[in-house]
Amino acid sequence: MSKHLLLVVGALTLCGPAWAAPSVHDVTGTLSNGHSLTVTGTDFGTKEPAAPILWETFDDGAQGERLSTDSDWPSYNGPTGGTTYSDVSPHSGGLCVYNYVEEGDPNDQEFGTNNFHFPETDEAYYSYVYRHDGTDVGPAVQKNGRINGTGNLYNGPGVVALSDSYVYYHPGDAAVYPSDDNGTGRYFDDNLLGSSDWTRHQIYGRLSQPSGSANGLILVSVGSHQKTFANIVTRVTGESFQYSSVILGTMFANINDVPGARHDMYVDDVYIDHTRARVELCTGSSWETRGVCNPQPPTSWLGNVIEAAVNTGQWAGGLTVYAYVVDSDGAANSTGHEVVLGESAGGSGGTGGAGGAGGYGTGGAGAAAGGTTGNGETADAADSGCGCRLERRAPTSGSGAWWLITLMLAAARRRRPS
Repeated sequence: MSKHLLLVVGALTLCGPAWAAPSVHDVTGTLSNGHSLTVTGTDFGTKEPAAPILWETFDDGAQGERLSTDSDWPSYNGPTGGTTYSDVSPHSGGLCVYNYVEEGDPNDQEFGTNNFHFPETDEAYYSYVYRHDGTDVGPAVQKNGRINGTGNLYNGPGVVALSDSYVYYHPGDAAVYPSDDNGTGRYFDDNLLGSSDWTRHQIYGRLSQPSGSANGLILVSVGSHQKTFANIVTRVTGESFQYSSVILGTMFANINDVPGARHDMYVDDVYIDHTRARVELCTGSSWETRGVCNPQPPTSWLGNVIEAAVNTGQWAGGLTVYAYVVDSDGAANSTGHEVVLGESAGGSGGTGGAGGAGGYGTGGAGAAAGGTTGNGETADAADSGCGCRLERRAPTSGSGAWWLITLMLAAARRRRPS
């Protein structure tokens, strides 16, 4: 089975005081695609359900077919639009998805992309890897990934977008084009968004609760560069929209006045959730210097033990990487737990840090292109562990009991020093 989807009516992460950062004591399992890993430690917090809303590697498609043949990925731009499955150097497995735009091409694909819809939520995390081949990205408008609000397919109240090298969001009255809280300005480097290496993009939004409160949060990263927009109004008074879909970042507009322009855009390894809580393997030994990271889709999550499917992306066997647990507040163990890909892990004792950087799990530019998994297996042989989807999960009842358990667990956790 090569698809990994869990659609849930996600219970939202409980807002409250800051807690102790996760600490990783051990990692066990075989660190190859097709296998699973187990992380033990403390202060992982709660995550219900454990699995993400979506983990998609596009490996159930067929080379050259439209992604919209998968009913979960309707085309944004009509029945002949949208992206196409491609076997050209996917980031993981055997396929990614692809769109191109070319100056003068009568088959207009400027807005060729696809949507994915999920149950409405006040909090959404969206991660994917992206690469670009072709002419310089300027001066046309490159439109990368975005989270959309209730009723939106592309733009409007609730959107959080990475577009034309900057971030904008729409709290309900008009779009806002903010400057980063940390003084890095408004724009990402065009060279990052135009990289021919796989580069990870991450978008996180938390809506104001109640509407009109300055307690919203938006975090966007391109590679290891992050922009932070904290304590903002992300949903104005009177609005009730929630996050409900994402759009793939394969649009490139306004190229007809750019002679010779050609842009080939590829997307792979889409990860969507209603919380930042997740497991990462990274090339750096500390969370501050974590470098390139790949998410490991969790399948079981308790406060002191997590099981996850192994996702090595383009990494080769024998590479030393480091395990991190990110909690729902975005904090992670400050020191990574060392493991070697392709080998069995476990029993080495604790290398987890006692405190997180309060950071947001940014990745970096991907490794050199290649179409095999980290242990040398093909996608079909390896996808059973980290592949695209599992069966859908129907909405569950008894949410009141879940909230009571969450409150009890929250009360038992020790506070993180302020």
